[in-house]
Amino acid sequence: MQIMVPEDITLFRIRSYGNWWLYIYPFLVVFGYVSSAIIPNQELDRERKEWYWISGRNIINHTFAYEGRYFFDGCFLALFILQFYVKASYDESLLPTNNNNNSQKNWREWSKKTIRVYLLKFLIVYVTLFACFLFIDHVFIWTGGSCDISDTKSAQKCKSLGGVWSGGFDISGHFCFLTNISLILWQELKLLFNSSNQYYVYWTTFPRVVHWLILSILLIWINILSITAIYYHTFLEKVLGCLLGYSCLVLIYYTIPKVKTLNKILM
Repeated sequence: MQIMVPEDITLFRIRSYGNWWLYIYPFLVVFGYVSSAIIPNQELDRERKEWYWISGRNIINHTFAYEGRYFFDGCFLALFILQFYVKASYDESLLPTNNNNNSQKNWREWSKKTIRVYLLKFLIVYVTLFACFLFIDHVFIWTGGSCDISDTKSAQKCKSLGGVWSGGFDISGHFCFLTNISLILWQELKLLFNSSNQYYVYWTTFPRVVHWLILSILLIWINILSITAIYYHTFLEKVLGCLLGYSCLVLIYYTIPKVKTLNKILM
């Protein structure tokens, strides 16, 4: 059968992402520990108070960290759409065929499965994040922490009321949250590249732009975490936050696929 390739689709193998990104976030914790050990405490305190871009109130931190879920949602949706782009590009490259009915049936089955999987992934991410922050907040309360203007046991609610959340063992929420959502996006980028290689589909301008936008957001989150690693929290608080940051990745991509019952539900 002769393969007909539309002008806007190029069949090509592209380099996979690999797993190097798994080590970024533990490295940031170690980098922050070494940096804070070298820089005198007085200098760290002065910089926290005087430098706008490393303060918690700076616009980058507020927009991309405190409102980071919206960026994650958008990136996750974009990667979901690009999976359809890759599949559609491959199917289009094989047209015309003599088996259109089977092709349409396979396309429908693949679409249903992909939609179901991505919806479940999305749900599991937020359920896992909820459990992580419930744990973080309760550890904080159990170790003597509190909100100065309310008896709430939620750091988010305390801060939304204008209160100060202090006094307890404060596992880094930044590391927990940003590491979790970053690793999900890295993994989905890897899966997307693997799909492109499987179907020999090379990206055109639009998916390339989306790809670089997602990478830009990931780099902004890395920058925010590098500031957190140097200037905020104790070393143990950051280590535990980083460990919790692998919860979604481990659960969705490593644990569920190995449990037959759960894998049937997800797949």
